[in-house]
Amino acid sequence: MSNVDSAVSSHFSFQVSWHSARLSEARQLFLSCTPRKEHGPGIDRDGVDSPRMINAEAPWDAAWKHPENLRRCSWAVGDPEATNEWDGSVCTSQQCKYLTTPAVDRVHRLSGDSEEVWKSDLCPGDHCAYFRYLANGKWTVEAVEGCGNLSMNMWFVAYRRPMELDGERTDVRQTALIYLLDEGRRFSDPSRKYSCLVKWRRCRQGFPRMSIRDLRFNAFDRASAVHIDHERDGPPRNITEDVEFAVFGQQVIRDGRAVDLGTITHQFSDVRHLFRLPNLRPSFPKYGLRDPDADIWFGEAELLEDADTRRGALSRPALLKMFHKGGPYVPGVVSEKERDVVADAFQAAGYVHVPEGPPRRPGEFRFDPASNDLVDVWLIPNVYSYSFIGLGGPDTRDGEGRSDRLVVLAASGASGRQGLTLRTAIDKLRTQAGAYDALLIDEGLDVFQWVHGDWLVPVPPPFTDPETGTTQSRDRLRTVFILATQEGNATDAPTRGRERST
Repeated sequence: MSNVDSAVSSHFSFQVSWHSARLSEARQLFLSCTPRKEHGPGIDRDGVDSPRMINAEAPWDAAWKHPENLRRCSWAVGDPEATNEWDGSVCTSQQCKYLTTPAVDRVHRLSGDSEEVWKSDLCPGDHCAYFRYLANGKWTVEAVEGCGNLSMNMWFVAYRRPMELDGERTDVRQTALIYLLDEGRRFSDPSRKYSCLVKWRRCRQGFPRMSIRDLRFNAFDRASAVHIDHERDGPPRNITEDVEFAVFGQQVIRDGRAVDLGTITHQFSDVRHLFRLPNLRPSFPKYGLRDPDADIWFGEAELLEDADTRRGALSRPALLKMFHKGGPYVPGVVSEKERDVVADAFQAAGYVHVPEGPPRRPGEFRFDPASNDLVDVWLIPNVYSYSFIGLGGPDTRDGEGRSDRLVVLAASGASGRQGLTLRTAIDKLRTQAGAYDALLIDEGLDVFQWVHGDWLVPVPPPFTDPETGTTQSRDRLRTVFILATQEGNATDAPTRGRERST
């Protein structure tokens, strides 16, 4: 099936694909990052307006809201099967203007979401092409999967060294600690531990194995940027010199068991990855917004602000304000017409009104009889697209708990309409793909998986959303994982699985 055919059909079905491979000296996982995006800009969500990105590179105050603009200047994923390397006539590895020139030289004043402005600011960078340049014919791409949250959302932090593939060609992207600046201010918080996939530089077996460990980071000293909590009482241990890369993701499987989502809800920047929220915009477009065309997800602002409400809503009804933050209406004086608008939005999202209440199962709601502006609702777990990366069980570990078995899973979908809930996707990752420890690394349209010439979960080409009428494309990501094999060296056959549902 072609990339385009698969992408189009994914609007009517969802796909789940996993790939499990044994790591060795001749098969390794690499991390490719867009240069000069180590600190964002990131996506800002407040639940009152569309997600936006403050244009930190522009000499004026500007914010981008269009989904494509949120990926401006990110490298393209590229074609893993292409034979081209880095296009030296446009952007050589040593002379790329996007690696060497000041950012302000390539910033253009925005005029809405002009397609011309968008195209004029595209970096010619290509993750797969640059990997081939560094590999110099000595490595072949086996699989590629996205890691689009890095430098885009809070909590997502990484440390990476330049790739060393050939010995003759140098990765000019420097050693970097990648994080949003607001996240860096939280590194000193003793309660802030980052569950990270770690690729170790030195192992007893002589090749880079991997593990998932809780790490801490230090933004002020490159020589001690990465620390691991001591296994026993004692200070964190500096492991910077031992790490090729370390990447954060929400840990969803630990020691073979699914992690209680209530323990990680505070690590989600987008609550729609957890809950199906009604969209008020179609019937109530003037709800006190900065952008009258913005989606209005009922309860989003309140859930983002209150971690306890978010955690509790996973397993019981929640009392959410009718018009929380930014609305023009005075609490306690909500009209019947406004209540009808909210009720219609809930029912359009698949909820059932139970006026006699209270809600007894997910998907039921009522207007709280004790207050005119509260909704008592048991939120439905949302269906979404997800990408995971994990490791095999104890039989794949060395004496230090480092695994030689990599597991990746991608599940496509359409938010609130088709796909898997997060819990169901985690269950497939654990029981079918065989992950013993695993991280959630991406969601939404950034999710894709390419393995051995097949876009199992494709990078979508530009398409028009049938519900919103907007054109979207996500072929540009700041970060991707590349699994590659060394030419001329034998590797074990991987294990693969795929499901498709209409």
